[in-house]
Parts: sequence; C-alpha cells; structure tokens
Amino acid sequence: NQRHHDDFFRHSPKQTALRREIHIFPQIKKEPNLKFFIPLTPKLKDILSIQYQHQQNTRLLAGNNWHSLGLVFSTDIGTPYEGRRLTRVLHQVLKQAGIDQLGVHALRHTFATRALESGMDIRTLSELMGHANISLTLQLYAHSNVETKQNAMHCMEKYL
Repeated sequence: NQRHHDDFFRHSPKQTALRREIHIFPQIKKEPNLKFFIPLTPKLKDILSIQYQHQQNTRLLAGNNWHSLGLVFSTDIGTPYEGRRLTRVLHQVLKQAGIDQLGVHALRHTFATRALESGMDIRTLSELMGHANISLTLQLYAHSNVETKQNAMHCMEKYL
C-alpha cells in the first residue's frame, strides 16, 4: 500500500505557499507530529503561483462541493489525492509531456539523487525529504556512482 508514503502539501495557518516556505503535514507517518517545511526559491514560487491560480479556478467550478483544507495540490473538490488517483494523474501529466511513466516515489528519488549530485548535504536533504533521521536518507539515496567516485578520488589527489 503506497498511501502511507504519500505526503500532502498544506498551507500553514501562518504561512501561505506563495510566501517563503511550504509547511508539510504528512497525513500518515510513523511520527505523526513530524512537521517540516521547504524553503521556496523564486522559480518554485512562480510555479506554485500558477498552481494556485489553477486551483482558484477549480475551486470556483466546484462551488459548494469544495473542501477548504488548505491543500496546495488537491482533487477537483479540494480533497487530498489518494495513492492510486495520484498515480493516475501523474501518468496523465507525464504522457502529455511525452515522458515515460514513473511512480510518485521515482520523482522523490530523482529529487534526492539530483540534490546530492548538486552538492546538497545529507542532513539538509534528509530534512527536506521528511525523514526522522539521516540513516534512512543515506540508505535510500546515497548511491555511489562512477562519476562520484572519480570526483572523490580527484579531491584526494592533492594528498598524493
């Protein structure tokens, strides 16, 4: 069951997604009180502004059927996406973009992999991924590849 892994983005009562950060309240976690935030870059802020406008239009169409839960990404009536529905929507979007089908966790994995490749430290990545400790992040995402090994060895060359 994939549902226990899905995080739903919610506006914090004191912050909105269009400000500096997104607060994330995992619906189902081993640690239900775990809350974390993702600082927003200007580009991410622009993308979320587009999503916000889309959601406002969807909200108007839903009328009285809209559930005001403060979600950034939601169904056509404002409720959270459940696992299978989220996967179907993702597959539709990927197909429209001409991208091979991937699962939701492939996107998480890609984010984590690219973050490490771009030099993000493991502690920061662990917090952004919502992991309770960095050992899980290391186990899941800290893969060594040939390029990483070559770069590491080049760093050591000055000591030879």
